[in-house]
Amino acid sequence: MNLIISFMTGLILWFGPVQAEDLKSGVPNLDPNLVYQGERSDPVTYQVDFSVVVTPPYHCKVLKVWLPIPQTDAAQEVSGSELSTFPMEIQPSIARESVFGNQFAYFEFHEPQGAQIIRHQFQVKAWQLNWKIDPSRLISVSEWPASFDRYRRGETKAVVVDDRFYELLDTIVPSEEKSPRQFNSIMQWVQDNFEYDHHEASLSASAEHGLLKRRGHCSDYHSFCASLGRAMGVPTRVTYGINPFPKNSPSHCKLEAYLAPYGWVSFDVSETQKLVKKI
Repeated sequence: MNLIISFMTGLILWFGPVQAEDLKSGVPNLDPNLVYQGERSDPVTYQVDFSVVVTPPYHCKVLKVWLPIPQTDAAQEVSGSELSTFPMEIQPSIARESVFGNQFAYFEFHEPQGAQIIRHQFQVKAWQLNWKIDPSRLISVSEWPASFDRYRRGETKAVVVDDRFYELLDTIVPSEEKSPRQFNSIMQWVQDNFEYDHHEASLSASAEHGLLKRRGHCSDYHSFCASLGRAMGVPTRVTYGINPFPKNSPSHCKLEAYLAPYGWVSFDVSETQKLVKKI
């Protein structure tokens, strides 16, 4: 089971499930706020103690910190959230940004003397999700609602979409074959041509890094796939979270594509699939 606690989506909870008749009729309910439609199984509950140490520059006047806060959705239930700081005692303000709906705790330390520790304790119940995708049922959407624009546009840093990506996409999937059913071709190409590399990684979810270096860690893999997916016309996003068990580098991310009529579907494109095959 590959569970991560989701902190941020979109680089991005969803309310209003799809109606059953929409799936049966083959007419998709195109809604970017659609809850995950994957079948839930194998729930696991964790007590999470997440700490961040921030060291300000010498003689810093004001230290400002934004900490992403995990939210309850169809894949996880978050409860018992407690935030604290040390050695300065600061009460954060909680707010949600308007583009993707990410929630943050904002801390402001005035005249900080040395490192500050921010601690977030909470309980999370997470499920394994199985979408049971049937490629023959995937639907090509000729005109997406404007509400999907934020998941289809090119970004300046992470999910870049420009002529370089369109040209590469043409070599992976011939123009006449571009459809959601070919989305797997993008991920397979990355599996065949990328190398997982902690040392030569962008650390910033850079699709351009993936394009030039063809190596990196999970965020480089997934932002690159998201760029090619958008070039193909498929809405995509990158979701961030943590593995809920102790490890030196607990953060992880996943690629998500909106595949009608199934809605948002998660993929782990980095080394996970290769390791599963070896097992």
